[in-house]
Amino acid sequence: MASSSPKFFIETVLETLRIREYFKEILSGEEVQRGKPYPDIFLETAEMLRVNPQECVVIEDSTNGIKAALAAGMKCIGFINLNSGLQDLTSASIIVDSICKINYGLISNM
Repeated sequence: MASSSPKFFIETVLETLRIREYFKEILSGEEVQRGKPYPDIFLETAEMLRVNPQECVVIEDSTNGIKAALAAGMKCIGFINLNSGLQDLTSASIIVDSICKINYGLISNM
């Protein structure tokens, strides 16, 4: 998990949703030198996971997040999140209006 949100907030959400166990690593924007649109958070997360950035897929709901993912050399799915306001997601490879629409078939065609 790589998020610009404070670490406490990320942990609280993951625990509340009872999905914390599915995330091996969590990195907050508080823990990197430069925030989005710089790719630091995504590159450091890939390094923590010991995976090549080109093998990563980012789900992003912000313009700067998409810029950061692409700058990191990662594939990016733009998520239309009504809580994020009007964001320009057009640089993403694919845009979805529901997390439920993201599946292996969608990702494998990127």
